[in-house]
Amino acid sequence: MPRYSWLAAAVAVVVTAATGQAQTPPQTYQDQLNQYQQQQQQYQDQRQNYDARRDEYQDRLDQYEYDRAHPAWWWRDAWVHATPQWYVDFHGGDLAGMEVDERDGGHVGHVMGLEPGPDGRIEHVRILLHHDRVTWVDADDVRFDRGDNIVFVDVSRDQLYADSRDRYEHGL
Repeated sequence: MPRYSWLAAAVAVVVTAATGQAQTPPQTYQDQLNQYQQQQQQYQDQRQNYDARRDEYQDRLDQYEYDRAHPAWWWRDAWVHATPQWYVDFHGGDLAGMEVDERDGGHVGHVMGLEPGPDGRIEHVRILLHHDRVTWVDADDVRFDRGDNIVFVDVSRDQLYADSRDRYEHGL
C-alpha cells in the first residue's frame, strides 16, 4: 500500500472520530432506511397528486364530450318531461346502475339502490358519486325520465358531496 494513501485513510479516520461523525453499521443502515422511506413518501405524494390531476382532467373531458352531445335545450326538455313523483307508481325494473344527472345535465353518478318505506313506496335513492363517494337522496328530490332512462336529482353537486361518505367506509 502506498504510504500516502495509508496516511490519508488514517487522517480521515482521526478527523471523523474527532468530529463525532463515525457511525456504526446499524446507524448507517438506519439513516439509509430513513432516507429511503422519505423518498418513498415523497414519491407516493407526487403519485397521488398526479392521479388526482389526471382524474380531474378526465372528468372535465368527459363533461365536455357530454355537453357537446346534449345541448342545454335538450336537458331542459328532459327535466320537464321527467316524472317528479315517479316513485308513487313505480313498479318493476330496478334503477340500479342508471346514470344520475343534475338538472342541467351534469353527470353526478349512478344509482346504487332504492330504499322502500313501510308502505312499499320508494323513500330514498342511494347514489354512487365519483371518487367512490355514496349518498342517499330523498325520493322527492329525484325525477325519472322513463323514455330516456335518466335519473335526475334536484340537489346541487356540492350538497350531494357534503352529505356523502366513503363507499368502503361502511361496506357499501
